[in-house]
Amino acid sequence: MTASTAPNLVAAVRPALRISARSVWSDQVWHLDGHRPGSNRSDFSLDWGFVLADDSRFSDPRWADWREAAKLFLWSLKLDPPPGYRNAHESTIVSVFNRLRMLIRWMAAQGYRCFADLDRDACDRFMTVMAQRPGHKPGNTLKSTTLQNHANLLTRLYLQGAKFPEIAIADPFPGIAPPFVRRDRGWLPYTPDAIAVPLVSAALRLIGTPADDVITLQPRRSRSMTMRSLTGSARPRPASS
Repeated sequence: MTASTAPNLVAAVRPALRISARSVWSDQVWHLDGHRPGSNRSDFSLDWGFVLADDSRFSDPRWADWREAAKLFLWSLKLDPPPGYRNAHESTIVSVFNRLRMLIRWMAAQGYRCFADLDRDACDRFMTVMAQRPGHKPGNTLKSTTLQNHANLLTRLYLQGAKFPEIAIADPFPGIAPPFVRRDRGWLPYTPDAIAVPLVSAALRLIGTPADDVITLQPRRSRSMTMRSLTGSARPRPASS
């Protein structure tokens, strides 16, 4: 377990933690300070009282522990992000919240009651369900970038779980790099490095020698074409009848 470097995320002080000029941690709705051209203030409002599959709301007392863990995960991305990630801006917080809400709704519908219930098999089933969701255009599924964002959400949960036991989940992609996605096949895991590296190396060796030959022969071809052109222009033309 790696200790968090953000003292404001300690449980004892979180309830009074200021999220923005208008909101504190304990509020049901977080009104962020972010703004972008053409957006409304409501675009930066995060309502933790969203409806679940059983018609309860995530703000109900029965979900208090899970809701606290979800808030902790989301705001830790801003105050104490995972290794390799930058501190999240408000627009990123909004995007992650929307995906997190989708994940929590799916988990609750499956009978899960906390992030710890999200094992490897559950992660795989969640990604499969996301890959089958319709896209914005009729007849299309979600874009590959959208599926990648859902995979990144699971990865971030796993990484932050090393700091905060409340949000710890099983490694969603054990032994492999985070997944890549294809529009025609939903989502697929990356090829493990032990296989990918030899394959790529062999491919480079395969194209290396032919590529060098082409580069070497190119000047010869140019000289040959020049000589043919000069010879052709100097050759006498047949007399016309």
